[in-house]
Amino acid sequence: MDFFADRRERAPSKLVTGGVSLYTSVMSTAPRYQPHYTVADYCQWAGDWELWNGTAVSMSPSPLGPHERAVAKLVFQIENCLQRHSCRCASYAGLDWIVQEDTVVRPDVMIVCGSQPGRYLEHPPA
Repeated sequence: MDFFADRRERAPSKLVTGGVSLYTSVMSTAPRYQPHYTVADYCQWAGDWELWNGTAVSMSPSPLGPHERAVAKLVFQIENCLQRHSCRCASYAGLDWIVQEDTVVRPDVMIVCGSQPGRYLEHPPA
């Protein structure tokens, strides 16, 4: 006997129509509205967030010690390498990158060459 057959039949499924994500279920009669956010919305939010294809994603409070130490060591090594090669690049830890109008991510570390960013990086990193 398949005890999970009933649950699989009722599992939610995601529909994307006109840029709006809707979640439906066999048991429900109306889809739930999933808002589609943009960079303009993102810039108004307090707290730590990323924006993935219009969906707000809450970031974890603070990375744990081992993660932070690894990031710091990596940035140190990158900076040493960049200085030795006298290039117009810099490393950044935790800078927001506007990928597109509905996507903003915050990589742990990135290298940016050429024009340096202000509050946000608006072009692909090196």
